[in-house]
Amino acid sequence: AGPAIEVEGLECGYGGDAVLRNVSFRVARGEIFFVIGGSGCGKSTLLRHLVGLRAPSRGTVRFLGRPFSDADPVARRELLRTFGLLYQGGALWSSLTLRQNVELPLEEYTELDRREIEEIATLKLAQVGLLGFEDYYPSEVSGGMRKRAGLARALVSAFPARSALPMALIIATVELVALSGERKVYGFAAKVMGALK
Repeated sequence: AGPAIEVEGLECGYGGDAVLRNVSFRVARGEIFFVIGGSGCGKSTLLRHLVGLRAPSRGTVRFLGRPFSDADPVARRELLRTFGLLYQGGALWSSLTLRQNVELPLEEYTELDRREIEEIATLKLAQVGLLGFEDYYPSEVSGGMRKRAGLARALVSAFPARSALPMALIIATVELVALSGERKVYGFAAKVMGALK
């Protein structure tokens, strides 16, 4: 099988000004791949272009061997359903509990019944260490707990049902200051991989 992510000659920027030029890399299936750098170097810009929030000026992005950056809207939406996004601040809905935030993608994009949705959301929250906090609102928990709830939601987006998908991608942008040091970076990766099990 080919790579999970393949980027070739990508140029990213804003208003005609290129921030990144000629970016090319591949991420193998099952590989943990970090984009690390100082503030303002283009990490978030790269991720925005990878997931289609912005169109690249040049180059191509492929997921699981399928074109993404120049795909039609239907094909792009189908690919978007095979991976989860983890945002820096968690990006949770403040009017929903942690469980309801995690349930949202399951309600929107699957045919699962209410009981199954609740079970999966509860399981994913437990996997990220939030057992017992399911009915708390984002404002009632710490910043780290909000990020973990965001991870739980990314996990259900990438694995919407018990049946395994051919491949799932978790794409995350994390503040470098929170992960400075090699041990912390690998510790974060270990938590993500543990939650995937």
